[in-house]
Amino acid sequence: MPLNNDGELMKKVLATGVVAILCHVGTASAATPGWCKALEDDASYDLRDLSSTDPKEVIATLVRATCRPTPEATAAAAKIEALRQAWGKKLGMVEDDWADVVTWMQTSLSPWAVPAISVKDYASATPLDQYAVIRAKVKQSGDETSRFEGADYAADMFEPRLSEVGRFALVDGCLDYRPYRPDAPAYYALCQADLDAFDRKKFLTELRGDTAHAADGAFRTELRLRASTVAKRMAAHAADVKNIIATDAQYQKLWDGAAKGRAMYAAVAIDPSLIALAAKLDSAAAFQSRKMFDGCEAATEAALAKVITDKVSASAFKDLARDTPGEKFAPYSPNRVDPPSFGDLAGPILADIPELLYVLNPYVQCHKPDDLVSKFLRGLLAYSPQLRGSRRAALAGMLREKIVLDDLNAQVSYPWSPQPYDTMNPDTGTEGGVVDSISAIEDQADHVLVSFAKVLTKGEDCIESHYSNRVTRVNTDGSLSYELICDKVGIVTFDETPNGMRVLKTYQSLLKKGVQFAHDSGVVVAVWPSKSAKVPSHILGAAVK
Repeated sequence: MPLNNDGELMKKVLATGVVAILCHVGTASAATPGWCKALEDDASYDLRDLSSTDPKEVIATLVRATCRPTPEATAAAAKIEALRQAWGKKLGMVEDDWADVVTWMQTSLSPWAVPAISVKDYASATPLDQYAVIRAKVKQSGDETSRFEGADYAADMFEPRLSEVGRFALVDGCLDYRPYRPDAPAYYALCQADLDAFDRKKFLTELRGDTAHAADGAFRTELRLRASTVAKRMAAHAADVKNIIATDAQYQKLWDGAAKGRAMYAAVAIDPSLIALAAKLDSAAAFQSRKMFDGCEAATEAALAKVITDKVSASAFKDLARDTPGEKFAPYSPNRVDPPSFGDLAGPILADIPELLYVLNPYVQCHKPDDLVSKFLRGLLAYSPQLRGSRRAALAGMLREKIVLDDLNAQVSYPWSPQPYDTMNPDTGTEGGVVDSISAIEDQADHVLVSFAKVLTKGEDCIESHYSNRVTRVNTDGSLSYELICDKVGIVTFDETPNGMRVLKTYQSLLKKGVQFAHDSGVVVAVWPSKSAKVPSHILGAAVK
């Protein structure tokens, strides 16, 4: 942020007026700075541009006047130097950083360009690498305002070693976001903690110390210019937030929910080994590295099993529906199908376990899209955003808040924040029953066929009937169908035994005769040791307590 003394110095310098600078006859400047040697720009300049309101025009003119002094510039050397020093302080630069300005003057940068990443492993990403990855998720939309497409996930990906340069990609994008956009309130709440935490002094130190990007002086200069306006832009942003909440106090719940989500995540303490695994798989997916993918199946499957055993409680699923035909289903869930399956009822419970949501990333990144377990895990995202760090936790916290706006035509719109993998048509629906027997399937070595115990139910049905002479349909073969009239209703026995189901062979050891289970496309989602058991013994193949 600009220091008051720097601003006062520039005001005093500019107060003398450009004419005074031009007319001043002073001592010639000291030796030309060494960083001037790289200046190839011989363009003419006008000292009156030193009073421009465009900082880029001012610093470019300062460089030219210092490195290629005209007689007028030589006469005004002392005042030009004072102004250059003032701008150096304003931008947080030391003397050697002016070489970055020279590079910047001679480089054409797109407003949305980012530095080339210097690594092929996110775990060793430098501050500017982090900035490049996060900023690349900030897209330019039609009205020229920034739009984040997973930047929150990218920032979470670098936790707990997110740099201030990396954080600035979020801060800068948030401060540029237009308050009139439908998702602005939720987006502002999502990035509030990063605005509060941003440390410009640390940002400048990291920027200068990133030796892996020694040649990226143009980017460093752009970032220093952007960061120099943060204080002013934050004040304007705070006013926008105040106005949003003033229109309806219900909006405050977005900020409250985000804070609750972050607090929840901070209290969880994700296992460092799981953080490392997630970072490795993010890198493997981003750089398409066969070497980093090697062995990930066993590692992610072990991580999933450990999280389920350590964090999933069997009692959470007490008395939930178990998908057996004829049994009484658990209470209707308004957000799912009726009657809900075990998977539909268990989905929100599983999605409320932070560690389990966290393991989704490494597991799904590792396994192919058609992997059946991966398919079920993706279905959990219908209930909550994937937890990858404090920002995704903040989004989950906001989604848990019940917000009812006063304006009947208004609704809260949340930032579009996709996962790093396809989550189209998520589904957690299951089917199941009690095991009678298991047999092999010819030509399908990875599956077995589960036959179910008989399910017999009683109910009313027609036991005596006759056909009338009334034609109800002419069949395609020309024959006629006649009306069937029921003469007598009675109690009959129905056989509702499910057809045999193909199940992945990896679950065969759990499926003994008399065991009850629920499955989705061959994935055994839950196992109960018997038909009468109130709680499951296994979830997704892992034992639960």
